[in-house]
Amino acid sequence: MQTTIPFDRIPGSRKLFLDYLLGVASEFYSYPFTNRESYTSVQQKLGRRSFERERIVAALLRQNHEFGAGPRTVENINKLLDPTTTAVFTGQQVTIFGGPLYVFYKAALAVRLAESNCRRLQSPVVPIFWLAADDADFDEVAKVIVPGKDEKLLELVYRPKQHPGGQTMGSVLFDDAILILLDQYEQALPDTEFRCELMAQLRECYQPGESVVTAFGKYLSYLFKDTGLILVDPCDDEFRRLALPVFQRELKLREEAARAVENSNAALEARGYHLQVTKAGEYSNLFFCDGRRTRIDFAAGGFLVDGKYVTQSALEAKVSDTPSLFAPNVFLRPIVQSHIFPTLIYFAGPAETAYFAQMRELFEVFGEVPPVIYPRFSATIIERNIARLMEKYDLTFEESLGDMGQQITEVMKRTFPADFDSMFADLRDNIRERLGEISQLLDPSDHGLVTNAARIAGRIDVEIKSLEEKVFQAHRKKNQTVRMQLERVAFHLHPAHQLQERAFPINYYIAKYGHWVIDRLLGATDCNSGVHYLVYLDQTESEAT
Repeated sequence: MQTTIPFDRIPGSRKLFLDYLLGVASEFYSYPFTNRESYTSVQQKLGRRSFERERIVAALLRQNHEFGAGPRTVENINKLLDPTTTAVFTGQQVTIFGGPLYVFYKAALAVRLAESNCRRLQSPVVPIFWLAADDADFDEVAKVIVPGKDEKLLELVYRPKQHPGGQTMGSVLFDDAILILLDQYEQALPDTEFRCELMAQLRECYQPGESVVTAFGKYLSYLFKDTGLILVDPCDDEFRRLALPVFQRELKLREEAARAVENSNAALEARGYHLQVTKAGEYSNLFFCDGRRTRIDFAAGGFLVDGKYVTQSALEAKVSDTPSLFAPNVFLRPIVQSHIFPTLIYFAGPAETAYFAQMRELFEVFGEVPPVIYPRFSATIIERNIARLMEKYDLTFEESLGDMGQQITEVMKRTFPADFDSMFADLRDNIRERLGEISQLLDPSDHGLVTNAARIAGRIDVEIKSLEEKVFQAHRKKNQTVRMQLERVAFHLHPAHQLQERAFPINYYIAKYGHWVIDRLLGATDCNSGVHYLVYLDQTESEAT
């Protein structure tokens, strides 16, 4: 079972992304993703372009063989030899152990969109996942997040003997510290019958001497081995050579390219939208990668590379001779993708959608066909025990994203009277009043009876106070239980005040439910991805397969 939630009911959704979903920010995107004609238009334009398909296929076959691709992937790669074949693209910074859930959702939607558009366009469409091997943020890549047994996010960190500061992930190799991290990760995952098989696969992919990119590629290939998903490592020398015309054009048209982004930035700010990337006009869209990644800054008549002045002609010659030493930044990468591959669709999350709005004019500058920008699949998994707690407390998904303290207060109001103290005070007053009336009827000379009545009245008052304390203690205990259970719901649905897909890894659910959960989430991935999905997991489904 699954339901949907509009993004405008999810805290933190940016105005540009919401308007993009509604189609009211269309001037910043080349094609509306909701219009069927958009896909036909891009397909026709790609059909008039020529691509180095044989070189592409040879490189992809070599790479995906190394990743351990299955027969369907090989079949899809070979489809690219057909001049009518187009591609659905997505990508992600490489991660250790596969990353958070949204990485899985990206790959899953690529597969589903390729299948859907193949039927719609009556021509081959293949899914391609770009491994962002050019990224140099090692400290971010080294972090592995997993739900802890105390229902707090546990951060594990890969700590190599030598920090690869500034290196691109394509050149970083694991050392023996990865074995320590694997042991820590295993202990953090749910201890089930499925954990051993999962860890065996992770240990096979993530080994000392393996590159960060290849390990990630191998594991992603394992997760999607029967789907036909194609992986591409852009650091490959062949893909760098294929990207050379874009690199050369970036240097020759640097001012025009910078102006195109600045124009879009001004238009976005005039509409009250945020800029995902700022100061884009101060540096080139190329990085220099010689041991470490270095930004190339603009200078009069040339460039500054690592603080050293390089003339325009000298840098152009360097790029032409050794394109493998250069890499595109976030703006140029989509241009490179569309230059090398017949890119029909690129689907993006909120952040990617924002920077695509900044670069619409860049496609015109470089003479490339812009793809349809499509929203990526977004979802929250709701396990059966969490669903039961939500039902017990009549708690909606949207409420779980809010102030949990307020939700606890609201639940306690529904389960306990607000005038608790006054109820017992009234009870004591009523009993005292009735006992006083009875005492008036007693014979004052019967001292024993009068004394006994007074003793009984005092005992009743003590018992009422005792009852009041016990009821209050039970209420307080229930309050603690309610708090604990509601905090558990919040942790599983909105950990650390972010969507589950950005914190929980797919491996947490594989360890808990087995390989079945992969098929379940693949089946739940819907091409109507302009909303947030709630995917309900039920252990009985796993047992039935």
